[in-house]
Amino acid sequence: MANYEQSLQILARQLAAQQAAQQAARQQMLASLDSYYNGIYADLDKSYQQQLAAAQADFEAAMTQLKNGYDTNVGAVNADTARDLQQAYISHRMNQKNLGQQLAALGRSGGASETTLLGLYNQYGQNRGALEAARNQQLNQLALQLAEQQAARQADYNRAKSESTADYTRQKNAYQQARAQAVADWDAQSQARLQSYQQDYYNGLSRLSRQQSSRRSGGSKKTTQKSAADKKTTGDQDLALRWAALRATINDRKLAALDKRDSAR
Repeated sequence: MANYEQSLQILARQLAAQQAAQQAARQQMLASLDSYYNGIYADLDKSYQQQLAAAQADFEAAMTQLKNGYDTNVGAVNADTARDLQQAYISHRMNQKNLGQQLAALGRSGGASETTLLGLYNQYGQNRGALEAARNQQLNQLALQLAEQQAARQADYNRAKSESTADYTRQKNAYQQARAQAVADWDAQSQARLQSYQQDYYNGLSRLSRQQSSRRSGGSKKTTQKSAADKKTTGDQDLALRWAALRATINDRKLAALDKRDSAR
């Protein structure tokens, strides 16, 4: 009886040790994968952020260049218009002076008539208006050109960001799938080992049961009577055998639940 109980305990301890070793190995495998892939993820994130920063810097530099060019062109248009307006004013004053001289040469000392002076002022006003209209047209054209160029640079920037993000997402998804596949492959191999351990345990229980039955059969040939104590002992042994099998099954289910939880994590 004592040897039988000891054999049951040895089998149970052996199975428990094998199951615990598999669980520890799985935790070690997960830690190793996490260390490896976390390094990859860190490098990938760093590269992605650098790409975004470079795209941002290029965009800002392009926008600054466009604005500086626009400001330069606007300054040139305003300077040209100011010069032309000044020239128009000088011409207007010269026309007034020349008109007075022409009238004096003709012996007319009363000066120019109101109609004539009004004509000079109208001409000057028309010249100024034409110059201002030309300036406004050029400024509007420059503003439109700037807006179009800025929109094009914005589109380039958005496209660069979108491409970087798509590439980053694709690579990270590929790494995550590779990690998940590695875990699944390891779990499949581990499950096969656990099933082998479990089968060895059941085989050991069956072997012990046959040995015990053989001993009981040999004892019945020598003695025709069994005491109540012997019957109780046999019942206790059978109960111990069933209880050991039940404990092994419970342990299997616990390990399966742990594996499922770690895989989900």
